[in-house]
Parts: sequence; structure tokens; C-alpha cells
Amino acid sequence: MALDAPDLDDVTFEELREDALKRLPVLAPAWTDHNEHDPGITIIELLAWLVETYGYQLDQVTDEHRRKYLDLVGIRPRPPQRATGVLEVAVTAAVDASELEDTSWLLSPKTPVAATRPDGSRVSFEVSAGTRLAPASVDRVITETDRGRTDHTADNDRGDRHFPGLGRDGREGNVLYLGFDRDPFAASDRLTLAFHREGDSLAAALERDDEMAFEPSLQLQWEHCTRPDAWHDDDVWKPIEIERDGTTHLYRSGQLTLAVPTDWQDEHEAARILGVDIDRYWIRGRLVAEGDGRSSGPTRLEHPPLFERIGTNLVPVKHEWQATDVPLERRTDDEALPADVGPHHTTGEANQQFVFPVGPVVAAHVTVGDTRWEVVDDFSASSPDDPHCVLDRSAATVTFGDGRRGTIPPVGAEVIADCVTYGGGKAGNLDGEATWQFPAADAVRGGRVVESPSGGEEAEPLADAIARARDRTDRPTRAVTPADFRELALHTPAVDVQRAHAFVETTGDSCAVPPVTVVVVPEAPPHRRRSIPTEGFRAAVAAHLREHTLITDRVRVEAPRYVEVSVTTAITLEDGRSSDRVEETIREAVVAFLDPLAGTTGAGWPFERPVHRSELFALLEGLDGVEDVIDVSVGNGAVLAGDPTALPFPGSVTVRIEDQGQRCGRGF
Repeated sequence: MALDAPDLDDVTFEELREDALKRLPVLAPAWTDHNEHDPGITIIELLAWLVETYGYQLDQVTDEHRRKYLDLVGIRPRPPQRATGVLEVAVTAAVDASELEDTSWLLSPKTPVAATRPDGSRVSFEVSAGTRLAPASVDRVITETDRGRTDHTADNDRGDRHFPGLGRDGREGNVLYLGFDRDPFAASDRLTLAFHREGDSLAAALERDDEMAFEPSLQLQWEHCTRPDAWHDDDVWKPIEIERDGTTHLYRSGQLTLAVPTDWQDEHEAARILGVDIDRYWIRGRLVAEGDGRSSGPTRLEHPPLFERIGTNLVPVKHEWQATDVPLERRTDDEALPADVGPHHTTGEANQQFVFPVGPVVAAHVTVGDTRWEVVDDFSASSPDDPHCVLDRSAATVTFGDGRRGTIPPVGAEVIADCVTYGGGKAGNLDGEATWQFPAADAVRGGRVVESPSGGEEAEPLADAIARARDRTDRPTRAVTPADFRELALHTPAVDVQRAHAFVETTGDSCAVPPVTVVVVPEAPPHRRRSIPTEGFRAAVAAHLREHTLITDRVRVEAPRYVEVSVTTAITLEDGRSSDRVEETIREAVVAFLDPLAGTTGAGWPFERPVHRSELFALLEGLDGVEDVIDVSVGNGAVLAGDPTALPFPGSVTVRIEDQGQRCGRGF
């Protein structure tokens, strides 16, 4: 329950004046003239006015107060956000690869990148994550499943359409073949590939350096062919060592680094396989189960990937650039200052402010004279002797203390930012028409946009930060109620939980803490209606919940129990309607209605809810082509009631077309 804010400005000027006049006979009996012409009355009115203004000021909540309140709950207004994007780098020709040192193929972070707009204006960027370049590019992308082969090369080259690189079902044994136009290991002993899954930000994925707390049910084993003439034989494909997998077996977007195979040979690695009539250098990734005998029958990935782009030399960039030894200019000038105190020097006054030549500013090291001053968020914890200054990133200013909170810089000291990082704001949001150059990279000729720089925003307004704080208070951070467990499970990092349901189990022991069971349903493509979490998936959710539960709580994460529900209906057709078309419409409607992930209103079938005949009557009567619904029967519909782990799964849908004279309505 919210507390009522007190009203500190509850006394008016008239009330203050009248109260003072009433006290005069007691405090000053000789004072008998209380008319307005009396100078004493004038002084009383002046003091009443001052008291009223002080009360008004006390009753106001300023922006400074609001920032402090936000700081107490761990939220600060966001500084200007930098735009991020991804470029596909064009490297030097393969014949020049041997002439460059190995370090030339490592594009390190903070490498300058220049973007030129069509109007000639330039925007500065830099590489945001180190990338090892390769002299080769991905020229063929082919998927092989038990249903045959699919060439996704055209979709991969476009980069704006997603394709199922490991098959739509993600079954064990599916293979992703990658063909390169040149030897990918010609310039280095390792190869870095970038994978962009549909729906992810590739720039954020390439910058990410965290480990995923989840192990998919299937792993991707990378291989190369030692005998191209027998490429169709799995025995001639030998494993490639994985140095680093930022994709967790392609479960998320990121970079994959492969070590050069010990038996990699240029003279036989280039070959014509898979019906491709051009020599290519081939590697492949094959879905395998972890360990022997782990799976019984074909197993599947929890969420088969849909790719937008697979390639080499995909480099993340951000709207940011560096500068050194930047003199800062004093915001105010005083003509009475000595001649040797220039515009970049301190004056000895309190709260001096200096401005950067450009902005916004991401970070800066500030030096006053020969002393480095510490940049702090505010002066609330600064003592009179602390050499502190406050950096306003949006306004690109530095403010010094007043002698009580933060010391005052000495007179005549030059203020310099010996290292400053600029960037942020909407100026970094560019379209695909800009041209890109890497002036400091020997192996790079230029680049083209794969993901246009976006996300650049100005500083967050204080009102938006307050709204964000309110939204955060609505999210549970500690699991207490079943609704808390459900909400926390839905936001488990590293895994995609589409639905969750939590309930407390009843036990016969009244002294024991009842266990909490959380049923989770992984996100799944539309064609897969039964989504079952693997052991690793459930372990990831359980680990996340343990971080937010009490030490005495017992939590179990379970898979849903799918109950196949069959529907049989008898209907009559409207005149002139095709029975085949109406039957297909009925089947589609029933399957969509019973879908466990998107059924009923689109949010999925509610847990513990049975399937009622009356609902199906109402559903079928509203379909185009159906004149009357004579009867509906539901198989296993009542089984769902009372089972908090159960969800329906649409089974057989049988439609019987009756003659007009046989209808009797509702089966009676």
C-alpha cells in the first residue's frame, strides 16, 4: 500500500499574517496600532511572505530529488545510447594472403571505421568486438535431411529471408554443409564463422562473451572431408576441433571458431560434391546426440534454428570513437580574471563547468594541471578534499565541486581530457546507402552493411526512467506465490520458455514445506504442436528459479503431459458448398483451437481446463459453409480436468456430412 505524501505547504499568507497579529497583545501590549500603515505590520507581512515561500519550496519534489529516489532503487536515467550494426568485410585477394602477417587478419576492438553518407558527411564508428578475418567467404549453404537436400545459398546471400539451416525438424543426423570460394585456412590456423538466427540482434550477439547455462539435446559436430571422391560416406568426414562456440551448437546467434584440421590439405580439400559443379572447400556440421546410447530413436533440437545469415568476416561496429589530449573550455568567462587565465583554465570559483568540443561523451579521463581527477556520478559522497568531478554525458560537460562537496580546482590550472570516448545519439542510425572504410586495417579493403546501424538514442528523459522503475517494481524478484514462479520461469535467461504453469503440491505431512512444481513449455516453431523440454532445458529453468527462491523452498521443473484429444462432429452444409473444403476448414479450426501453444484466445490452452462440447459447438457453428452442427463428441476432453500438468494435443478430427432432412440439432 502506498504512503500518503504529506502536504508541507498547508498555511497561506493570510493565515500566517492573522496568527502573528493575534499574538501582538500578549507579546507586545504597548503596540496598539495594527493598521497597514504601521512599519511593524509591514515587517510582519514581509516575514509571512518569506515563510510561505519557504513552505512552498519544501513541498516541491525537484528533479534532483527524483534522481536520488531512482538511485535508491538502483536505476539511473540512461545516457545516450550508441547505434550498433554489422558489416561484412571485404578482405584482400587470396594471392596476397601469404604476404600479410598473421596479426593483419585479426581485426581488434576499437579499430576505427569511417562511414560516409551519400551527402558526403562522415560518421565515426569503431569495431566493438575482435574478429579473426578469413580470405574466403561462404559461397554455398546446403542442408541435408532424411527428406533430401535443400540449397539455401540464395537466401543466405540475400540476408533478409530466414531459412532452416538444420532442417525444419532439427532431427539427429541432419547436416549443414558450408562451401567456401577459397581456402578458409590459408591465412590462419583457425576459422571464425558468424551465425545469425532469425529474431536476434547480430551486433549484440557478436559482442556477447558470456557462456550459456544451457546444453541443447543435440550437439553439432563439425567435420571436413578427407576423400572428396567418397564424400557421401560418413567415414571419410573427420572431426574439426572447436576452439570456441559462442552459439552453443547454434542455439543462439554468435561466433564459432574452428581450428585447422591436422590433415587439412589444399590439394584435395577443394572438390565438387553435393551436385555443385564448381570446386569448393567444404566443411559440415552434423547433429549428433551427446554420448553413446543417449537417445532412443530420432531426437530433435528444442528450437531448430532459422538463419538469416551464415558467413565469414562479419564484424560488429558501434557509433563510437576515441580522442586524446582534448582541452576543455570553460562555460563562463570573467573579464576580471588575470590575462594568464585562459578559456581552458580554472578560476577558483565553486561549481565550475567545462564543456567538450563535441558530444555526446561516453567516458573521459579528466586532468587538472598535472593531477588526474576522479569522475563520479554525483557529489553526494564527496568530501571537501576529494578531487572529484561530475561528467554529464549528454550535455558533454564536466562540473567541479564547491568546496563542501568536492574540492575546488586551483586557479589557473588547465583542464584537459587526456582520453575521451565520444559516441551515442540518433546520429549513428544509418541506412544501407553509406560507404564504409577501415583506414587502419591492412587486410581490409572495405565493407558492406549486413545489419544497418540502429539503436542510437538520445539521453533517457527523467520521466521515462521513472516509468521504467515503476515497471520493474511490478516484476517479481523473489518467488513467493505460484504467479511469481511462473513469471520468473518465463524470463529464464538463455532458454526460450513460451509457457509456464506453477502449482503447489499437497502432501500428507503438515509440517513439511509443500513442493512447488513448475511446468515449462519451450518455444517451438508453428508446425510442432508438442513442445517438450529436455533435461538440460529443465535444469536451466531450475537453476534460475533457485536464485530467486527461499532456502527452504523445494522446486521441481517438469515437462507438460500432452493428452491427445479427438473430435467427431456431424454437420449439414450450406447450399452449394463443397464438402471437402468445409471438412478442411473444420479440421484447421479444431486443430488451432486445441493447440497447446496458441489455442483458444492465442495464448495457449489453459492448464487444468477440460475441453467442453459446448465450446466446439460454438466454434463450428461460426465457420463458413456450416449450416447446422448436429452433434459433437470429444475423446479424452475430460481427462485434462484436475491434472495441473496436462495440455491437450489435437488428434483425429472426423467430420460426418449429414443430409438436410437428418438434422435434429445438438444431437437430440
